[in-house]
Amino acid sequence: MRSAIVRMVGLCLLAAGCADAASSAKKAGSQTSSAAKDVAAAAKAKLLEMKDAFKKEMDAKLTDYSKKLDDLKAKAKDAQGDAKVKLDEQVKNGEAALAKAKEHLAKVGDTAEDGWEGFKKNVSDVVDQLKKAIE
Repeated sequence: MRSAIVRMVGLCLLAAGCADAASSAKKAGSQTSSAAKDVAAAAKAKLLEMKDAFKKEMDAKLTDYSKKLDDLKAKAKDAQGDAKVKLDEQVKNGEAALAKAKEHLAKVGDTAEDGWEGFKKNVSDVVDQLKKAIE
């Protein structure tokens, strides 16, 4: 009988220990989940910060190239003959490139983290094409 009581007490202690372990595991899982959420939130904030900085940089470039395009239009207006034809063509190409660059840059908010580097390269390439078109 005594061994039965010892066994019962042992089982009770074991059950209590398992309940404490399960509770501890649940708390640890909750803390891990919270840490993962914090990391994800920080990554999202960093991506938004990078997008904002990139957009500001590209907007400044587009504003500058738009002014250069306006200067080119003024030159084309005053030009004559072959020079006018060449400048008119350059203005046409510049306007198309500017529109394309603005269109691409407008999609900055839609870009996911896994496509960010490709997006930046694509927009930078389009802006470079604009630069070549007007210079």
